[in-house]
Amino acid sequence: MKRFQFLSFGSGTGERFIGEGCAISLTLPVISSRFFLDDFVFSTIISLGFSMMKKVLWLDLETTGIDPDRHGIIQFAALVEINGELVDALEIKMQPHKGALVSEDALIVNRVSKEEIQGFMPHEEAYRKIDSFLAQYVSRFDRKDKFYPAGYNVQFDLDFLNKMFRRYDQYGIGAFVNWKRIDLLPLLYYMDYLDKIELENYKLQTVCAHFGVELNSAHDAMSDVKATREVMRCIEVYM
Repeated sequence: MKRFQFLSFGSGTGERFIGEGCAISLTLPVISSRFFLDDFVFSTIISLGFSMMKKVLWLDLETTGIDPDRHGIIQFAALVEINGELVDALEIKMQPHKGALVSEDALIVNRVSKEEIQGFMPHEEAYRKIDSFLAQYVSRFDRKDKFYPAGYNVQFDLDFLNKMFRRYDQYGIGAFVNWKRIDLLPLLYYMDYLDKIELENYKLQTVCAHFGVELNSAHDAMSDVKATREVMRCIEVYM
């Protein structure tokens, strides 16, 4: 029986070496720095790994304030990534829900007026469109088939999105995401702690400038989410 050697690098990554210069990388739960697998176990792991689709929902919102209980969403932007490839995108400029407060500071940041917001897509129509978009890629009824939510301080966006979904669906945004957040901001803070980077601040604009990532229009949801994903690709070399 053949046995395949795996060498761990401290993060659950191993390599299967098949002769000279041929290797297949995969992620495994490492229980020691060196271990061996027989043919059957290895082939089983490979088949499982290739059948599991990693689905990521990169998202960003623009809102009328910072409190999801009092303020509302005025722009939604999302990128759907499956197994590392972008497969779809959606951007909606929408009216906040009825009764939402609108902060003057938020209008200034988003460079929009109350009059312009009134011309955006009605709130419930926007919700229906977002719901249908997400349902194309994951099953709301299958607990194992969910997006990893990803973004920049993405909990902020999830809180607002969950409030919107719960107005129409008792399960909220949890019908589509697994709550295992892929958040760029705490990763950057940890890199700072490790002395890998040191920036004046960790605003998205500053981070993009540091990594040479183009940010076409700060505080535009689609520009922000595209830039966030690109910065994540830059820092993956540190992982």
